[in-house]
Amino acid sequence: MLPTLSALTQSQIEEIRSLERELGKTILSFSGCEASFEELSPGELERIRELEDRIGTMLVAVKGEDCRA
Repeated sequence: MLPTLSALTQSQIEEIRSLERELGKTILSFSGCEASFEELSPGELERIRELEDRIGTMLVAVKGEDCRA
């Protein structure tokens, strides 16, 4: 199981923001995702690394339908 950022309703976001204000802390919401890592060719891996460098984040290629936001 992989953690992913949760797809939240506006109401859920408002509840989290309210708690953030109350606690004075930033809160992130994660959900579980049944997935396995994709096999990548060297060329695919290089393309992913280039995009990671360009946008400043970490990307993970996975197999699994419940991982879509």
